[in-house]
Amino acid sequence: MRCAQRKGCGSALHAYLYQCSEVIQAGATQCPVPCQRALAALTSTDEGRGLNDCECGENDVCRKSKLRVEVCREAVEKLTAPGARIPCSVAFWMCEAEPQCGTALAYYYRYCRGAFHGKRCTPRCNNSLAILNRQPRSDTLRSCYCDGSEEFPCQKIRDRTDQLCYGRQEPSTTPKPGSAAPELLPAAWPQLTLAAVLLLVVAR
Repeated sequence: MRCAQRKGCGSALHAYLYQCSEVIQAGATQCPVPCQRALAALTSTDEGRGLNDCECGENDVCRKSKLRVEVCREAVEKLTAPGARIPCSVAFWMCEAEPQCGTALAYYYRYCRGAFHGKRCTPRCNNSLAILNRQPRSDTLRSCYCDGSEEFPCQKIRDRTDQLCYGRQEPSTTPKPGSAAPELLPAAWPQLTLAAVLLLVVAR
């Protein structure tokens, strides 16, 4: 399994097995939101799509698992459709599943902590944002929205980075799909990992 051996895809696979365990093992009539998001991240990689499209042969466990996960197909296709506006948590996992994007994301967290706390946007922070914005997955990161389910102040971090690094005075907004006049933002604002959240707490 090439996916399990790759850092980014391996993490996405682990998240999928954990978040979708109820669906895989027991079956479900509906696909839980965490499972939808984990599966969207996994299938955003070439190796993840390979797992989804592989032949099970005589492996009964494989066949049952793939059949049960079909309940998630429609929701995942909406999340991964070209141009779809998705929650920042999903955009984060999609970026982290791709090694280069995940590395750029880690540097963004490391060097922009001061901006997160309302201090200043350092040259290193600006450089890390520029590198992150050059990644192929940066389009979803720029257009993602904070949906209130994050375990950190997503919108506050977004506003502070927008103001301090891009000179924008008015607080940014990230309306959910269907709300009025969404504006695509110039930077990346994905969900923080647990490690990044801990760093933010320690720095206070």
